[in-house]
Amino acid sequence: MPTPAPTIKVRVYLMSKPNECTTGASLDAVRGISLSGRDTSGLLVGDFGGQWLGPQALDFLKTHREELVPGRCVDLEITHIKSLNSKHFAQVQACELAPKAPSWIKHEEKLSQTTTEKQTS
Repeated sequence: MPTPAPTIKVRVYLMSKPNECTTGASLDAVRGISLSGRDTSGLLVGDFGGQWLGPQALDFLKTHREELVPGRCVDLEITHIKSLNSKHFAQVQACELAPKAPSWIKHEEKLSQTTTEKQTS
């Protein structure tokens, strides 16, 4: 039985919306998503690109597409990290939305109040 690859957990803020991707054009190609961002801890200095393959990745994208915008953070479990010219590439094993930053919550509350005030006027 092969030993599983070691994983590390990182919080990444997205620099762009995730995109669907595939491993190739062959019949055994696997679909998934690609993510681009930066590690918030500073562990991985520079840009980050990750690929998460399989149906879980596609379900995650479908469920959270509206929330996956630049600046939003996701918590990733990654393996097989490679670096090239200050950009890090890795395979994503798991992904979930990170809690929203207080500034995001405050902004949403402000938008909600403005919308409510306009509707009652």
